[in-house]
Amino acid sequence: MRLDGPPRDAEPVACPYLPDRQFVQRYFFGTDGTLDDAENILSAGWRRFGQFFFRPHCVDCQACRPVRVDASRIQLSASQKRIWRKNDDVRFEVVDLRPKDEYFELYAHHSLTRFGQEAHREDFERTFFLKSIPSFLTEYRVNGRLAGLGFCDEAHDGLSSVYFVFHEDFGSRSLGIYSLLREARLAVERGRRWYYLGYWVQGNATMAYKGRFFPRQILDWKTGQWSNQENDDEQTEPHL
Repeated sequence: MRLDGPPRDAEPVACPYLPDRQFVQRYFFGTDGTLDDAENILSAGWRRFGQFFFRPHCVDCQACRPVRVDASRIQLSASQKRIWRKNDDVRFEVVDLRPKDEYFELYAHHSLTRFGQEAHREDFERTFFLKSIPSFLTEYRVNGRLAGLGFCDEAHDGLSSVYFVFHEDFGSRSLGIYSLLREARLAVERGRRWYYLGYWVQGNATMAYKGRFFPRQILDWKTGQWSNQENDDEQTEPHL
């Protein structure tokens, strides 16, 4: 993989996840990554947008915890099984990483309705379509209409969810949860063990859903080792 230099740290800023804390981001830019590169990067807790790779590097805080689900053994809670059944009619398809007008329109709608932010086409394509490691898109269509769109990375050992957007017209379907379940199944279909969910921050409401997928592993930033976390909280049954 071609890097623009060694990883370096950005200036501290207010933490976007937890109040009264500072956040330091370590980052680098990279291109021409392989499946092996992607595995090394994901297993070390890095995330990316386009060619920009990043991970937390806060001195006194380890709250941002990389999490991955064992896709071959994933179990569903009662609510997750309901969401799976509710989306039986969704047409799921894996497609190449190429920008389209309907992709930007969906992203712009999602940015405005969910976050109150205006989207710009140039930023959208730079963030999601500049190639760096093996990647693809997942489409979710209802009666031919694009209801959701996922951005995924691929490594030798797993798939990684980069980002997901959906249209508010389909808000009752819980497509965000469904996309994680469907892409975890895709990992199994491709012979990959892990499905990476990104960072999970306990105490942050917007990330609470990531704590509801089992069995999972959490990365220890200090040791660089992944540890198992089984589900002891509720009754689940194998589904995928």
